[in-house]
Amino acid sequence: MSAISTPQVRPRVSILAAAAIALVGMLGGCQRAISDKDIQPISLAEVRALTQSDRPDVVLLIDPRSPAAFARGHLPGARNLSLEAIDDRFGTTPELERYANLVVYGDDPGTGVGRAMAKRLMSVGYKSVRLFFGGVSEWRRAGLELETSEPVAEN
Repeated sequence: MSAISTPQVRPRVSILAAAAIALVGMLGGCQRAISDKDIQPISLAEVRALTQSDRPDVVLLIDPRSPAAFARGHLPGARNLSLEAIDDRFGTTPELERYANLVVYGDDPGTGVGRAMAKRLMSVGYKSVRLFFGGVSEWRRAGLELETSEPVAEN
């Protein structure tokens, strides 16, 4: 009988191909998902201490609620920023990166938008993101003033 010759796969080529595929997967943005356990809480006392700093770049309060809710009352100095404004395709921006702390809040601990914004910021690459779980409700209960503003038309 005659032997049929079959091409043999070179082991070295297979190993290199597997390593290249793994490297592309790691560099291609396959990040670990951010979960609720990754969110760092911040207390009312800590928020107040940060906002009373003389340095303007110490903290940015981020209110991801609707523009109408923001207009009715928000923490003093807060900025209304929607989830859509944080685009994970482009990474961090110098505008937010300049702050030592990004503190996100919503209406109360049950509000999902605050939690979602904290996760979005973390997934984009911001390092010092904290969530003030008590939000507007806890701020009011403590007898602290809220700022109001003119409503902005929602699209």
